[in-house]
Amino acid sequence: NIVLFNEAIDHLSALSRILSMKRGHALLVGVKSSGRKSLARLSLYMNQMEMFEIQITRTYNLTEWREDMKNLMRQCGLNDLPTGFVISDVQIVGNFQLEDISNLLINGEIPNLFENDEMEQIKADIVQNEMITDGDPWIIFTDRVKQHLHLILVFSPFGTAFKESMLTFPALRTETTIDWYMPWSKDALDSVAKASLSKVNLGGDENTINSVVNVCVQVHKSV
Repeated sequence: NIVLFNEAIDHLSALSRILSMKRGHALLVGVKSSGRKSLARLSLYMNQMEMFEIQITRTYNLTEWREDMKNLMRQCGLNDLPTGFVISDVQIVGNFQLEDISNLLINGEIPNLFENDEMEQIKADIVQNEMITDGDPWIIFTDRVKQHLHLILVFSPFGTAFKESMLTFPALRTETTIDWYMPWSKDALDSVAKASLSKVNLGGDENTINSVVNVCVQVHKSV
């Protein structure tokens, strides 16, 4: 359940505008548990887009990453589905990911991603599905990827990794719209606490509930 206080609605509106833009990509910068991914999911749902995520394991490497990227490209270009690729900094295990993400941001494609036989299969599938008799099916595929793919990067500004990523791969900041998630205001925290406590029987009057809410807010702000 998401509590939509004013600041959350502002972020949701901003992300929805980004997703409505041609090749609109977002960089959501804020501390952990600030609601960035939750609002990204809701915004994608509102814009009738599919959400794509990767599953990181201890042995996750370039080969698995490239397979995930192939699946992402096929979802956008072959299945013709508007898709938001949501990836956080904790899912970055190597610079090879940031390099490919930069290529997607700049060119809308990853060089040498598909083998020749894979490309031929994609072109054959497009010809069969679309019943086309002229035109290059590979161009149709790449144009769809550029049209349908939206990247949503979820990063924390703390630590050296963020600074190094922004300097080494400038496309992460130049090719995205940055939305900063600042610490939630007291009114926002009040709304979340009241919504959570509404499911609990505290056995007291309104003053008691307000007191518990204030304690919850103070605990959150002091951590």
